[in-house]
Amino acid sequence: MPTFANGSLPLELGNRGIKRFQKLETDDERIKEGRQIYDTFIMKELLSQSHTYPKSAVEYVQEALTAAQKTRKLDADIFEPYINEICNSLRGHIFDRYIASEKYTRFCQWKNLELNINLTMNDFSVHRIIGRGGFGEVYGCRKADTGKMYAMKCLDKKRIKMKGGETLALNERIMLSLVSTGVSD
Repeated sequence: MPTFANGSLPLELGNRGIKRFQKLETDDERIKEGRQIYDTFIMKELLSQSHTYPKSAVEYVQEALTAAQKTRKLDADIFEPYINEICNSLRGHIFDRYIASEKYTRFCQWKNLELNINLTMNDFSVHRIIGRGGFGEVYGCRKADTGKMYAMKCLDKKRIKMKGGETLALNERIMLSLVSTGVSD
């Protein structure tokens, strides 16, 4: 179970446990689930002495659960102090460390790849000519963000027009795109 770097409540508590708790409709279900969340997460953190939240948040939940045993009523927002503390923790040094991490760099690279569907010459570093043809050259190049090697075919529009090879060039482009993506008819 993943925990925050400062040893506070597990992420699942904020994301799953409390969200599921808040969606419950009856007080009996909320009392049972609230007690389970408290025992499984909060009490575990208290016993291991890795609980970093204010004492008032713990007391608020304890009092609400104790009162619920007598009154059989429990509000859906009793874990609000914990949600606020989780959000405040994520805004602080934890997020700054994530921004400085290699994981964030990799995330940005994937997002860039996902959003940049149109590639340009600036995305590659061209190394040398591999071959020449009737309409242009083929270069060996390396993609800047991934480091993978590719062959880049550069066609000269003037030569294509002079030789009347527009249809041939377009058909070749379609065929090469099908080969690179693995799409077949």
